[in-house]
Amino acid sequence: MENTSVELDTVEYIIVVTHRKLQNFLSDLCHNVAALTSFLHSLTKDHSRRGIFQFRPRLKLLMSLLILETLIFLLYVILTGEVSGILAREQFPVTVRDMTKLSKAEQRHRYVEHLLRYGKPQVIKKAELVTKHIVYEPPRTEPLIIGEGEHVHPHDFNLVLDEPSICYDDMGSPLDVFLVVLVTTTHENAAKRQAIRETWGSPKEVLGKNIITLFLLASTRANYLQARVEEESKTYHDIIQEDFKDSYKNLTLKTVMALKWTTTHCSHASYVMKTDDDMYVVYHNLVKYLALDTTRTSRLAFGFVINGSPIRDPGSKWYMPRSVYSANSYPPFMSGTGYVLSRDVALSVYKQSLDTKFLYLEDVFVAICLSKLHIRPIHNSNFNNWRTDFYTSSCRFHNLVTTHMVLPAEMYSLWNTHQRLRRSGERCQW
Repeated sequence: MENTSVELDTVEYIIVVTHRKLQNFLSDLCHNVAALTSFLHSLTKDHSRRGIFQFRPRLKLLMSLLILETLIFLLYVILTGEVSGILAREQFPVTVRDMTKLSKAEQRHRYVEHLLRYGKPQVIKKAELVTKHIVYEPPRTEPLIIGEGEHVHPHDFNLVLDEPSICYDDMGSPLDVFLVVLVTTTHENAAKRQAIRETWGSPKEVLGKNIITLFLLASTRANYLQARVEEESKTYHDIIQEDFKDSYKNLTLKTVMALKWTTTHCSHASYVMKTDDDMYVVYHNLVKYLALDTTRTSRLAFGFVINGSPIRDPGSKWYMPRSVYSANSYPPFMSGTGYVLSRDVALSVYKQSLDTKFLYLEDVFVAICLSKLHIRPIHNSNFNNWRTDFYTSSCRFHNLVTTHMVLPAEMYSLWNTHQRLRRSGERCQW
């Protein structure tokens, strides 16, 4: 048989003989073994024939249970034929023949590791495995640093999923796009994306202004998640993805990706907003503010502005070592939960990012770029980087632009409440 190559990351391999039933079986088996061990230990304290005879029925019962559970388990394996499955991580190419060289302990270790990371695995029969050839290029994990005279942070990643014509009509002419909203998300958050599509992200036009809402993704090592996202993209045509690793410490890459995509695909949009998938954004209030005659159309950056200092505690999520950032304070930065840039600022920040040292705190990274451009972000009190209590103040809801930590079910509830308040014309009573 041809030595079929199965490559890398998500095309992984372990012996998957059963799913959750294996966990349950092992748990019961361990419990019974422990009980039997304890019982046998107690027998050593009674050397009389009478003591052993007295407990013989219990001993027989425990042994029978162990034998019965083992036989049922083996029967299940034989009947289902679930052998030689896949799904455990490896960091180097292997072949099907190599799989048979794994020790039983290594196979068990990989199976348990997969259950902890992904839950129920997808089983592939052995016959399917040896004939399938899958090639998966692993995502890069860090920005590429190239030689002197080139960009410090070139952001030379490739688009995996794209909507290249979403800002243009069928004739290729630019649409009159007022606002592009780019929402950072991850593969697992399909429910959040769907809630956004059906609630606050659903309007395509507000107050006569066109809005485009897109989701930003990087790469995953889980093929089944990638397949779901690709189907989602085919259905909704609102996903942009690049081939760097999707992780918290790569949020800066995702933000630069947003600015790069806007610059190359929708440079004529008047404003660009960056936000997250656990946010609730009120487009009506945002567009109403942006459409005011007093709102600047250039050199504008606004959101919830923070004046902060580096956290030097290594245990903190926002730890910043002095070797990376030596100053005692950050430039004023807009919370990454949601902020808006005018078209020219989005372009300028993207260009500046290419020559700015990489920093994994994306809102601070953007602030450093703005500082180099001599653009000071403007604080807007209707942007919130925390959870807002809507239910005690409908007036606060009337003026709200963003709020944080909103669950998908709450998005639907808030959307319905918001629509009702707008239709009723309820006036605020402060």
